[in-house]
Amino acid sequence: MLTFTEMLESERFGAARAEIGVIEGLATHFTSEDMAARITWRKWGAGPAVVLLHGAYGSWLHWLRNIAPLASANSVWVPDLPGFGDSILRDPANRTLDGVGVSLARGFREIAGGEGEISIAGFSFGTRIAADMASELGARVRDLVLVGPHAFAERVEPQMKPRSWRAIRDLDEMISAQKHNLAAIMFASPAAIDDAAIYIQMKNTFFAAIAVRAPAHAQFWNALRTRRGSIAAIWGEEDVYHKGVLPRRIDELRGRCPSARASIIARAGHWAMYEQANSFNSILRDFVSGTA
Repeated sequence: MLTFTEMLESERFGAARAEIGVIEGLATHFTSEDMAARITWRKWGAGPAVVLLHGAYGSWLHWLRNIAPLASANSVWVPDLPGFGDSILRDPANRTLDGVGVSLARGFREIAGGEGEISIAGFSFGTRIAADMASELGARVRDLVLVGPHAFAERVEPQMKPRSWRAIRDLDEMISAQKHNLAAIMFASPAAIDDAAIYIQMKNTFFAAIAVRAPAHAQFWNALRTRRGSIAAIWGEEDVYHKGVLPRRIDELRGRCPSARASIIARAGHWAMYEQANSFNSILRDFVSGTA
């Protein structure tokens, strides 16, 4: 019988903790605070700013395999969204994180300064927050990149159902449950699920302080409609939320945002930036450098 913390600290995840520790050790930490949230930011690198926003039940660790490559030519700012990771949401009843995009925009101005163009990329639920943040920052946001967005009229449900894991106290059983859940939702290939992915999923979901609820689709599309800078979308080809309908997703996006660019990553699921990190990093660098 192990506690959840003992599982995370087990020898099995030593290499995962070491990989994370290297990236964490290179970060500079900042905090922004307002009436809605206390937000922890991590920053790597120097150059044009790129802000990365994680998905629901996540943390900065959603971007573990992308930070260092992007930081070779950019300053990379990665907050934990309020209610996740190290950030605090003042009102736990705010399950749609209404107003958090504004808190992020104001916090970024406070800690990074009010000048210079930036790019923002959001993943999954974070695409909605990214759109709100971009709307608040206006013309300063040159590029808005939406990774696995799913605020679309046609809904696709994953075929595999996640397993309950909170009562599990055996490490092998926990790993089996987490692998199942990652295969059900996040990955195209179960063979790509490594110990770091399992560790990140365990840590992120266990320490999530709120159960998010998606806001109305109209809020997302209204934020995009006001954009003056570029919009791009990236999907994994095997993303369970979009499987079989990606051409229609792209048509709907371009119907609403005619200049939007789109890219599909082969052999990738919902967590495309982890499962096919090299392909994703190349595409994202092109989008934020203006070469795509």
